[in-house]
Amino acid sequence: MKKALQRILSVILLAGFALPNVVFADAEDSWKKEIPKYKAVKADVKKDGPVLLFSDSPEMVKKCGVMYRDTAVGNVRIFFHHVNDTKSPKRLAIVLRNVGIRPVEVTVGRKGVSNPSLDWLGAGKSAQSRYFKGNKEVDFTLKPGEKHEFLTGIKGQIFNPQELITGIVDFNFSRQVEISFMMIPVGTAFSAAVSAYDILPPDIGEYVLRGTFQNADIHVSLSDTFNNEKRDIWGITLADNEEDSYVVGVDATRDKPVVNYGNYGVVYDLAYKTRGDGETILRFNPWGGTFAGVCLLENKDEIVEVNLPNGRVYFGDKRPTENMILAKVAGKMEGKVFFSPPGSSNLPVRIFFAPNKINKKQ
Repeated sequence: MKKALQRILSVILLAGFALPNVVFADAEDSWKKEIPKYKAVKADVKKDGPVLLFSDSPEMVKKCGVMYRDTAVGNVRIFFHHVNDTKSPKRLAIVLRNVGIRPVEVTVGRKGVSNPSLDWLGAGKSAQSRYFKGNKEVDFTLKPGEKHEFLTGIKGQIFNPQELITGIVDFNFSRQVEISFMMIPVGTAFSAAVSAYDILPPDIGEYVLRGTFQNADIHVSLSDTFNNEKRDIWGITLADNEEDSYVVGVDATRDKPVVNYGNYGVVYDLAYKTRGDGETILRFNPWGGTFAGVCLLENKDEIVEVNLPNGRVYFGDKRPTENMILAKVAGKMEGKVFFSPPGSSNLPVRIFFAPNKINKKQ
């Protein structure tokens, strides 16, 4: 991930950004009713970054066991999303095990883990906000054969029936580490559970949301510069599997190919340039349905966090044209939008660039 993401210390208002306080704002009432005609713009796309271990199947975990397990080395990101679908409290445990004969140096980078919650959309939004805010890196060593429970460092996080825990975390491992996503009884030691419990089968159906995926960062650069003195509106779609394809990988527990439907755990940065003496309005549209998340806006080496949406937990549940202003960018500018599909939310999304006709130079 870009170094710029590591510089955020707090939410700040940028000189080049004017952020709204409501979901719908500006003088163009037509945006409240429908999406105006727009030009689907071309972009240059590059994929790199960490290996992603994605654990979301079974999503509704009905018995104790291992939801997903694989080994990884180097830069690694995990994304997990599980609901306790039993009738009693359980523990969610993420167990790191050194499977080699030499010590492994572990660095924990960005970390966003929700509290156990019955508000699944709110939990997904909370995890993303914590991840994008950043945190101080933590280092520790795993001795040969040692097991470490990551969520609490002790036994795992207790969650009650129908509560969700979701999260996204970046690691660096100096050598191979086995990662197990488990649900275990409250009184069971995670160290024993790693070997005692079987791999749970995934959810039944076409969409198996678990696996190991390469290159979990996607860098999107608009091919042209947006002219805010013209009437054109530009739009780009993310995570639709048409204009922006889903990443493919392997379910290591079954040795079968899988698709990350929604690109959960993938981090995007969308780079753009504007020109002209007017103002450019950036808008966000949760085209796929109900959505609750955050994004980061970078401008002049400064970063601001924006809630998606502002003012309430989620939007996109009423109609596919629902949208909000991300920012108003003055004049000639270069910027980025950092975005990641949040747990419990629907994809795809669209980001629009439109001239502000009121502030446009006459």
